[in-house]
Parts: sequence; structure tokens; C-alpha cells
Amino acid sequence: MLKQFDIVRIVSTKNIKFLSGPPGRAAIPDGDWSVVGIVGYDVIIAKDETIVRAPLPAIKLIASYNPQDYINRKLKEHKDGKER
Repeated sequence: MLKQFDIVRIVSTKNIKFLSGPPGRAAIPDGDWSVVGIVGYDVIIAKDETIVRAPLPAIKLIASYNPQDYINRKLKEHKDGKER
């Protein structure tokens, strides 16, 4: 199950809709994209200054990221005196 902040890669550009990006520059599908939202069976993903809407079959999960885990780890480090 995908969630916000997960890292994905585009495996197929079929049915991908360009939503936003720098004028005059084509979107490059290569590389890692970040999930910024989910709309029905489509995923809104972003990379650099480009935002696209992709169907679920067009992307592959690379890594899951849970910001709460990061926050909890930093709070524990602070509590233990490891960070100032």
C-alpha cells in the first residue's frame, strides 16, 4: 500500500498525465519520485519541479518513508543527550 512520502519509480509512461513543471522543459521519467498524494487509483508524484499523475500499474515502490519514525528517533536521541 502506497502512502505519502514513499519513493517510487516510473515503469511505464503510458497514461501518465503531466500536471505541473517548468515551462519549456520536458519531464524526464527516470529516477526516483516522491508520492505526494493519492487520488482514486492514481498517484500524484513529484520530482524536482515536476508533478505528474500516474496510474498505480505505471509505478513501482522503491522505499517507504514514515516521517513519524524519524521524529521519534530524533526525540529519543535528544532525550538521551546524544544531540544538542
